[in-house]
Amino acid sequence: MENLKKYLKENYKKIIGWGTSGYYQETSKKLNIEIDYLIDSDPAKVNTKLDGKQIMSSDSLLNEKASEVLIIVFSSFYKEICETIEAYDNFYTISGEELLRFFSLQKLGEDEINQISDNSVITISRNNFALYLGGTSKFIREQMELLNKKNYTHVHLFWRKYNIKQFRGTYFTIVINGIELGYSTIADINSLLKKVKAIFIHNLIGMQLEILLPIFESVKKRIPVIYYLHDFSSICSNIKLIYNDDEFCAGFDDNWGKCSTCKSGKLKKDIYEFHQKLFHDEFIQLIAPSNSTKEIIQRSFNLPAGKIKVISHQNYSIESKLVTKINPSIKIAYVGYKNKHKGWDTFKKLVQEFQGDYEFYCFGFSDEILEGVQHIDVSFIEDGELAMTNKLKEYNIDISFLWSVWPETYSYTYYESYAAGTYVITNNLSGNIHDQVMINGNGISFENYEQLKMILMDKIKIKELILNNKSFISGLRRNEEDILQLIHN
Repeated sequence: MENLKKYLKENYKKIIGWGTSGYYQETSKKLNIEIDYLIDSDPAKVNTKLDGKQIMSSDSLLNEKASEVLIIVFSSFYKEICETIEAYDNFYTISGEELLRFFSLQKLGEDEINQISDNSVITISRNNFALYLGGTSKFIREQMELLNKKNYTHVHLFWRKYNIKQFRGTYFTIVINGIELGYSTIADINSLLKKVKAIFIHNLIGMQLEILLPIFESVKKRIPVIYYLHDFSSICSNIKLIYNDDEFCAGFDDNWGKCSTCKSGKLKKDIYEFHQKLFHDEFIQLIAPSNSTKEIIQRSFNLPAGKIKVISHQNYSIESKLVTKINPSIKIAYVGYKNKHKGWDTFKKLVQEFQGDYEFYCFGFSDEILEGVQHIDVSFIEDGELAMTNKLKEYNIDISFLWSVWPETYSYTYYESYAAGTYVITNNLSGNIHDQVMINGNGISFENYEQLKMILMDKIKIKELILNNKSFISGLRRNEEDILQLIHN
């Protein structure tokens, strides 16, 4: 990172860090740069020291000359902190992670970009999918592998707006076949846009939406432009449509009446209006992974039924179980990453109330270890796309607990559980999980926690439900055929 240290020395007289939490502890060690002092909004931390650095209040900025200072934000609340900083002056700002990433990349000019294969397909999302384990990243990774198999070059793009000396403006990061190659400007990627075969948009969370307009103008009516509806980020900055981080808002049913009192309401207006216009343009093809997602987006934007095509992420065959077995002590597993909107808090209540009555497991990454729960790490990157199914089978799990409190647009964990032959417990708000449980009869969906609790108190009933689960799915695989068809249309 010598180039970073040289850049800082040549461009700024002072480096200030904002934030002193775990983000700072982790990122500042990687940066390994000199910071003059820290700022924190917690009055209890002001006038104390961390790593030998004085912690000051934000008013310390009143004594600084904005043109000579870089403020590195060590917090996930970057946008909110920048708004506070702007009230003092027009300081140069960047997040700790972005500073680390940007100066680890090389600048790609038009000549380097011209060397990218003519037989390319672009995907767009908010970050480098290869570094994350979520459902959207999993899907993009699978799409890349499919494209490579068919001799396409997979070009992934995401962009950030930078506010630092010499780099004020928007820069694209270019990822080729899963390898982060470098950064470039919109002007330099024009040659790439002229030769790609298709563009897939997977989400635009936190990105400048207006950057898409010149991209669309370059490719409009020449190649397919496909917008995948993995979540509800086309409606709101809260991609699950959770009102004030509490409950599903269902705003499309009351003309978005709750937006005025929701903390996401301000950002929602710009996001929604941009997509309202975009989705009614005939050159955009919308793809939903489930019928419930199609219905919500249709109602939200008042779209004709034919505008959205439903394509499942996976294909499979439904089989009948020859024998249904059950463990003497029933095993219940939370499946997927820890998140309260996926039912983590409800699972913790179950563990507390029914410990000793059932065996509890957690499959997937979790940074919170619960006493009385066996935690099993699962990685589809290391162990393949059927890693979760294989682990559920290995531990002979009876029940998969999939308690999402928002309409899941797809849910890999549902299909992985179905392939493992487990019985699924969910609730009526879980979108495609609820729909598939009702269609396939391989689980039960409740209106509330009290109904769930009553069933679990009746062990004879729960055993009967598990034993009546007579089906599973086999041959679970990526839906390659329909994805390739989108490119060739």
